[in-house]
Amino acid sequence: MRVRSNWFFDEGGAEYTYSWLNCGFGFVGNVGKAESKGFEFEMSANPIEGLDITGSVGYTDAKFTLDSPEIGVSVGDRLPSVPKWTAAGSARYSFSIADSYSGYIYGDFQYVSESLSDSHTADGSFAIKDSYKLVNLRFGAELNNNWEMALFLDNVFDERPVMNYREFAGFDFLSPEIATTRPRTFGIRLSYRGDN
Repeated sequence: MRVRSNWFFDEGGAEYTYSWLNCGFGFVGNVGKAESKGFEFEMSANPIEGLDITGSVGYTDAKFTLDSPEIGVSVGDRLPSVPKWTAAGSARYSFSIADSYSGYIYGDFQYVSESLSDSHTADGSFAIKDSYKLVNLRFGAELNNNWEMALFLDNVFDERPVMNYREFAGFDFLSPEIATTRPRTFGIRLSYRGDN
């Protein structure tokens, strides 16, 4: 098993460029100071032959430390697009099929906690990006070290988290503008790796 951890603290002269887009036009303000602290933890293990497992978790507490009333930022406000918690994990089990063929089963998981969008709603408040969980699966075969064929199922539970949210005041026919992840997707992928 391999384990790695990292603790961090950043403050003082950090500058954050903030974009305010709620009326169909762009407004960019500079926030002079911010503070960020937290940790990251990663592990990987190979408990049995053919099985590889990885996992990670992170925590970030990022806040503004300088009032900027001209763009609606106060001391203690959270930085946009910085979730407090993130986590991820994966597992892959590989096995032999024939002399030069091998197969594998793979799955991964990602969690991202709630965060603020980097844009405002029409009433001037921060838009909220909800927490979300994504799961992906693969079942594949590697052929002669060059070819690989895999059945994949991405976004198994068909989650539709909001990745970006924007409202345009006075432009109802444009609002809201919402970007989400790709919906549940499945298919077959065939790839080739050339000899070095």
